[in-house]
Parts: sequence; C-alpha cells; structure tokens
Amino acid sequence: MVTIRTVSLQSLKSRISMLTMITSHQNQVAGVLYFHNITDRHITVQPPFDDLKKLCGDNLKKVFFISTHWDRQEREPGKWNHNETELREGRWKPFLDSGAQTARFDKTTTTARQIAQMVLSSPSV
Repeated sequence: MVTIRTVSLQSLKSRISMLTMITSHQNQVAGVLYFHNITDRHITVQPPFDDLKKLCGDNLKKVFFISTHWDRQEREPGKWNHNETELREGRWKPFLDSGAQTARFDKTTTTARQIAQMVLSSPSV
C-alpha cells in the first residue's frame, strides 16, 4: 500500500514515477491512497491521471480517494456533502470513471478498518 503526502504536483509526479519503476520489477502495489480534507473546497494538488494509469494500468481500482475530517460533520450537518459531490463530479470524475473508489474517514477505528479492508480486498496491480 502506498500513501503519498505531497504539496506539489512535481513532487507527486516524481514519486509516482519512482513507484512505476519499482513495480516494473515484479512488485505489486496494493493500493494508492489519496487523502483530501473534505472541509477544503479545492484540491491543492490534482493527482496526475496519466501517471497513475502508468502505475496502475487502465483500471484504477487500486486508487482510493479518502476524504477526511468527517468527524466535523456533526458540528455542521450536511455542509461537507456539497464538497464531496463537487469532487466526485469534477476533479475525481475521470479517476472514478476508470474504477477508482472513494471512502470517508471520520477518525474512528471503524472507518479505518473499512478503508483498510477495501484496499486489501481489491486485487493488486
């Protein structure tokens, strides 16, 4: 499983290139997790679609967009649903159309286990 924390597109692209090179030697990626704070309306760094396809192939079922901070939802019911819809229908749409999955993380062990199970139950790329 790969978790990349990055603040720039160039940094993200270089890390994906490195992983692509590593996986070309018979290693398999269990999953690529992209975390996004759901309270932020805009994505800081858009994942590079073509680079992820090089890493995972045409089927992006091993790419997971995890939206975080859902634990704040109880303070402002429904506020973040709009942000999630915008991401699903906008920036994340090409990935989702190619098989990527989404999940919500609310800082509970239950959602952490659900996300881990989702990643581990998908076939490796």
